[in-house]
Amino acid sequence: MNLLLWPGDTIATLAGLPKDSDNRQILRMWANTVIWGAIASIILVLVLT
Repeated sequence: MNLLLWPGDTIATLAGLPKDSDNRQILRMWANTVIWGAIASIILVLVLT
């Protein structure tokens, strides 16, 4: 599970947000969605072509 949350957690840490902040959770969720969505899209394009 840590692998799936790693990108967003790293970005939130770089932004300097405290561990218990709601803003950290929102940023982490957004970053994970964008990063894993992009990776899934690239894989899907490669599989379908």
